Amino acid sequence: MKILRWAWNYLEEFLGGICLAGIVIFVFLNVVLRYIFNAPVGWVSEISTILFVWMVMFGVGAAARHKLHPSIDFLVQMIPVKPRIILEVLMNIVMLYLLVDFSVRGWDFAWDLGWKKLTGMLQMHYTVVYLALPIGFGLMFIRVLGHIISDIKIVLSNDLAKLEERNKPNVEEAL
Repeated sequence: MKILRWAWNYLEEFLGGICLAGIVIFVFLNVVLRYIFNAPVGWVSEISTILFVWMVMFGVGAAARHKLHPSIDFLVQMIPVKPRIILEVLMNIVMLYLLVDFSVRGWDFAWDLGWKKLTGMLQMHYTVVYLALPIGFGLMFIRVLGHIISDIKIVLSNDLAKLEERNKPNVEEAL
């Protein structure tokens, strides 16, 4: 059970880390092949680009989990804590709507246009690249929904200590 909880809590970071490791390994090997053996591999840049796209979309979900997306909240911070959380829940509900829209459009884009276009070297369908959009936005949807549920529980409990603590982004945990 601990392993499953860890996997769920760090899914995006883990998958993004695998993508980053793949990029580093492929690019390093290609540099060695290019400059030592004078035999570069052409498809490495293509794979690295695909891995980078996936890494960015996993990063979007990880940033949502840690509440690290940038926001201009100067006026929002002036509102008392409880109404501020209610306002943030409402903003997150709007975000959920947008994430569902982005996921559906990304899914349609991946399957409609991805099959029509092939990558240059590997001749893979671009669906492999484009599926990062609905999956990344879907992961972000799940994380934002989790924040909404926890915020509603905190507001209903009237626990002022949790109200203040909840409003801080998890920067230390994210690092």
